[in-house]
Amino acid sequence: MSNTLTAEHKENQLAELTKHNIISADITPEINTSTSSNGIVLSSNVNESHHAPSGWIMASSIKDLKNKLGVKDDDIDSGIKSDHHINYPPEPSPNLLQLHKNSPDGCSFEQSLCDNHKQDAHHLANATLAYVMGHSKKVSKYEDAINKVSFPKPMTIPVFAAENVIVSPGKPLVLKSDDDKPIVVNFGSVTVEQGGEIQIIGGSTQWTSQTFTQK
Repeated sequence: MSNTLTAEHKENQLAELTKHNIISADITPEINTSTSSNGIVLSSNVNESHHAPSGWIMASSIKDLKNKLGVKDDDIDSGIKSDHHINYPPEPSPNLLQLHKNSPDGCSFEQSLCDNHKQDAHHLANATLAYVMGHSKKVSKYEDAINKVSFPKPMTIPVFAAENVIVSPGKPLVLKSDDDKPIVVNFGSVTVEQGGEIQIIGGSTQWTSQTFTQK
């Protein structure tokens, strides 16, 4: 398939990737799902990815992650972006706050939530996504609990960059985020052939493409 990207498309893609210290030589020329019998997987678990990341983003806290990948609170305040689609949880329960205070580390805190306090665990997961993609002040009371669970150490986030992506019928492109770790995909042209499918698993995927064609 011929390259449909203009010089401006390529410049725009590279400008975005340069923010993450990714240069032109790091960009995969083409991802074609027809080259694998079951399609292509790009995952935060790089051991199950068919392609190596073009680079990495490191975030030391949920605030740092928002600053690097999320929606700016000011953009929501000004109306440039909307948060109407964000599922904001209620304020953290006294139970969650007490568990956070008493748990010696993030692993034990998360395990206790998942085993015995599933509603609180669900609210914490929603708060994590809402903090990054919505208005952080609306879930600011969850911030310390989020950091305890998700940032016991800096999070490394893979960035998958490709100039051209072709999704063939019966061989999906699977974008997968595991263990609350997001992935970033930055594509030039994306062509989904008739019967082709893109599957997003886990929900924490930041997608950028210069052109998108569905046949």
